[in-house]
Amino acid sequence: MVAWRDEATIIHCSANLCPLWKARSTVVTIHDLLPFDIPFDHSTKEVARFEHSMRTACHRATHIVCPSRYIANRLVHDFGANPQHITVNHWAPDPSIRQIDEAEYQPVLDRYGIHQPFVLHFGSTSKRKNTQKVLKAWAMLEPRLRRERSLLIVGLDQHAKDETKHLANTLGIDIHIGGFTATDDVPSLLSAANILAYPSLAEGFGIPILNAWATSTAVLTSNITSLPEIAGDAALTVDPTDVSQIASGLHELLTNRSLCHRLINSGRHRASMFSWRATAQRFANVLENVSGLFRPRSLAA
Repeated sequence: MVAWRDEATIIHCSANLCPLWKARSTVVTIHDLLPFDIPFDHSTKEVARFEHSMRTACHRATHIVCPSRYIANRLVHDFGANPQHITVNHWAPDPSIRQIDEAEYQPVLDRYGIHQPFVLHFGSTSKRKNTQKVLKAWAMLEPRLRRERSLLIVGLDQHAKDETKHLANTLGIDIHIGGFTATDDVPSLLSAANILAYPSLAEGFGIPILNAWATSTAVLTSNITSLPEIAGDAALTVDPTDVSQIASGLHELLTNRSLCHRLINSGRHRASMFSWRATAQRFANVLENVSGLFRPRSLAA
C-alpha cells in the first residue's frame, strides 16, 4: 500500500485487503479471486474474510484495477461493483524470459536428467495447479508416446514431490520430478520444452502462458477463469477437471505438428500484444484520472 502524491491511496490485494478509506480517493488492485475459485485451498475463515474485503472494496473504492476481464466481470456480477469504476489492466511476459538456443539450455537439461523431447508442467503444493490430473492424463497416453517423450514437473516442495512420486508409481509411469526451479533455469526449460502443460484450476491472469509464447513453446491450458481470455486462439484449451480432455489435448499436441506450429506462431503474435510499458501506462492513467491532477490520456493497447 502506497500513497501517491497525497491525493489517492492505492491498495494492492489478493487474499487480504487492509483498506484506508479515509483517503480522498482510493484505488484498489485485485489480482485474483482464488479463495472463491478454489475454496478447498483456503479455510472457511479465510474465505469469509476475503468476501468481506471484496464487498468493501467494490462498494467503497473510487476505482478498481484487475488483470483480466474475467476478474472484472466477477466483481460486477458477484459483488455489485460499478463496471465504469473498473479498469482491466493486462499484465505481460516475465522480462527475464527469452528464447535461448540448444547450446545454452542443454547443460540445464542435463542437470534435470532430460535427454529427449519433453512436456513441462509447473506444479505446486496447491491443488490449483492440477498436477495430479496432469499425471493421470499422462498415464492415459499410449506407451509409445510416453517412451518417446518425457514429462518434467517442477515447482514442488518435498512433501508434494513425495506425493507425486507415489502417484506416478501407482499409475506405473516414469516421469521427471524437480523441486523449486531456479529463476535462471526457467528460460532454458521453456525454450527446450515441446509443450507447456498448464491446465490450472484458477488464475487471475496466467503469465506462464505468455512466457511460453516468448520462447516459442506450444501451450495447453484451461478453458475456465481468466485463462481462455489470455490464451485467445494461441493455445489449446481443455476442461481442467476432465482428465480425458487433458490427455486428448496432450495427445493432439504431441502428434499434430502442424497444430503446434500454428499455435506457436499465433502465440508469438499474441505475446506482442502484452507489454509492461502498456500496463504501467494504463495504471498511471487510472491514478491521474482518479486524483484529477492531470488530463486523462488514452489507454495504451
